Amino acid sequence: MDTIYTKRWLSVAVTFLGVGGSFAFLIALSRTPFGHAHFPEGFMFQGIVGHVVLAIVMWLMSFTVVLWSIYLKGRVWRGSYHLAIAGAILVTVSVFTGSGKAIVNNYVPTIDDPLFFFGIGFFFAAFAINGLSYLASAIYQLRSKEPLKCAISFSVLIGLLMMISLCVSLLLGSGQEVEPRMAYFEKLFWIPGHIQQVLNGALLIAVWYALRSALGLPNHDRVWLRPFNWMLLLSALVLFIIPFVTDPVSRNAKIGAEIIYGVGLGIPVFVHAINILIGLSKAKGNFSGVVFLSLVLSMAIYFLGIAIAYTGLGNDTRVPAHYHGAVTGLTLAMMGLTYTLVRSSAGAKGVLEKFARIQPVLYGAGMILVILGLMVSGMFGAPRKTYGVAFASDPLVLTALTVMGIGTLMAVFGGVLFVSYSGIKLLGRREF
Repeated sequence: MDTIYTKRWLSVAVTFLGVGGSFAFLIALSRTPFGHAHFPEGFMFQGIVGHVVLAIVMWLMSFTVVLWSIYLKGRVWRGSYHLAIAGAILVTVSVFTGSGKAIVNNYVPTIDDPLFFFGIGFFFAAFAINGLSYLASAIYQLRSKEPLKCAISFSVLIGLLMMISLCVSLLLGSGQEVEPRMAYFEKLFWIPGHIQQVLNGALLIAVWYALRSALGLPNHDRVWLRPFNWMLLLSALVLFIIPFVTDPVSRNAKIGAEIIYGVGLGIPVFVHAINILIGLSKAKGNFSGVVFLSLVLSMAIYFLGIAIAYTGLGNDTRVPAHYHGAVTGLTLAMMGLTYTLVRSSAGAKGVLEKFARIQPVLYGAGMILVILGLMVSGMFGAPRKTYGVAFASDPLVLTALTVMGIGTLMAVFGGVLFVSYSGIKLLGRREF
């Protein structure tokens, strides 16, 4: 492991999460009964772009590079790190200046502004460069007896497939009418965004195994688990083919993607989760410690989000309730692993360490309230991506949105604790 390179990517990942999380705080306030009047209407959509791109897309993809650098070998171009930073800065400037129109399409919401396009392009290029650098090592370890390394290896192939899919989407859409812009960007990111969810599934499995190892439990080889890893790659390949045979945002394509999610993504994650939980009671670590809490809360939040999806989704706030569960489950697991990387658990004492111990609970409990608030309000018709609360008169909906606001405050505070702790630790070390 190139510890300096790993530290640099972890530092930018934590920074992206912190900046993107600040947007989430402001967005949530703009949707609460007590806060919406203090925000201009257009800000919410700019904020959505900033939050999703920085705190979800860039945070998760940057941490992916961190995992690759730890568990795989490769000769990387160190300039990719600077390319990623430049991309994030351009995206942030574009969001704050409001020089382009915010288009809140799914997966990678967009600012229709050259600064944003250059920024997201630089970052994706940095990610692809790292994927290519670790490709040979990943292929070699596809048959690894260690479930963690095996999942990491599959994530490289899926990540590169996602980047190729984005290039294909650009080529297929280059000769088509680009108006309306919403439809264009929806189609552009639809398949790459779906493949990223499969990538997130592979990462979730890997980080869960890493947390299990941190608790002192060995990750034994399970031959019967290997086919489920191939299911993830096959799912990504099927998604990749869709644009070549049909409109990727057509009804049939969407139904097909949902089936792929339910089977090719859902089953592997569920099977690996059961395997990880087996023997967890024999863990040598502290059950009230950061690692254990991060693992258990991550699983609980993830499967809460998945359960919401199985109840059926409309164009309401149950959709963000679902994906916040899925994405937050992965984020919380990555937070727990970060604590082990920056040496949070070696009997260290002090106020900072006490904050670290409560952070997973504060963040996890807050996100559970956010998810439940969005789910309940969506069940009563609260629309997605809508400013304010003028659409609601039902006291139950207003209460649910208030619960979401309270949960957001808790989660943001938990996020601040994580970013502050990680930042202090990272700044105080040249390498891990």
